[in-house]
Amino acid sequence: DPGQRIIPPSEMITHLSDPTIATPMKRNAELKAAIQKHLDAGDMVVAMAGGGGDSLDEWIRAEFKPA
Repeated sequence: DPGQRIIPPSEMITHLSDPTIATPMKRNAELKAAIQKHLDAGDMVVAMAGGGGDSLDEWIRAEFKPA
C-alpha cells in the first residue's frame, strides 16, 4: 500500500526481542564484508527488504550470486 509509512531499519530493529543482534547499514563494501563474515562463520543472514527497483534484494543477488 503506497499510503503506508516506510519504517526505517533503525526503528524496525528496536522491535526485535534482542536489538543487539542487528545493525542498520548502507549497501556498500562494508555491508558485503559483514555479510560474508557471517556466512563464512556458518551464520544465517536475514536481509529484510520491501523489494522494488534498486532494492536490497537485488543488491544481495548481484553481490552474492553463485559462481
